[in-house]
Amino acid sequence: MTESTASEDAVVIERTFEAPVDLIWKMWTDPEHFKKWYGPQGFSIPVADMDLSVGGKRLVGMASPDGSRKMFSMSSMVPP
Repeated sequence: MTESTASEDAVVIERTFEAPVDLIWKMWTDPEHFKKWYGPQGFSIPVADMDLSVGGKRLVGMASPDGSRKMFSMSSMVPP
């Protein structure tokens, strides 16, 4: 992302990983991989349903150390 394409309100976080691209892809798209790493320390991901098709949805449930749970979903991007 360049400054000319970023919103003034955007937060951009970039990371470099010493890992093969296919493993990084699995970490974001395979529910079992995703559950193992996503979220703050001490939290768990009991629900990770991912439909990567165009228009598909991702449903993620996060449990906090105190036992409270939050569910959130995201739609896959649809090409213009």
